[in-house]
Amino acid sequence: MLDDSKTQHKVRIAGIDAPEKGHRRSASDRSRTYRRSRSRNRLKPGAKDRYGREVCALYVARRDVGLEQIRAGMAWHYKAYQHAQPTQERLVYRDEEDAAKAARRGLWKDAKPLPPWEWRKR
Repeated sequence: MLDDSKTQHKVRIAGIDAPEKGHRRSASDRSRTYRRSRSRNRLKPGAKDRYGREVCALYVARRDVGLEQIRAGMAWHYKAYQHAQPTQERLVYRDEEDAAKAARRGLWKDAKPLPPWEWRKR
């Protein structure tokens, strides 16, 4: 992503895990397109992950892009790292993922969507 000064940052959106290239092509493409359509952007930087990416909350017009990904069924709440989220945010992410599952939005249309962390292990 580019910041206001046009400096490029490699980022990972905090709190979510979305389908990756090669994982499920159509799902990863839809997730990426959805995120990009909402990403004229404000980054709230955090720590760096093991790949050197900045783990960031991403906001557009004060809306949490990670949460929007979850609501649309385009990403999972990344529970392995939920301890890094403030309690209220963690609860909202959990509840919105449950709502997306119940409504069968996005990747939840599949009977058994394969989470990215399981796909990476393969």
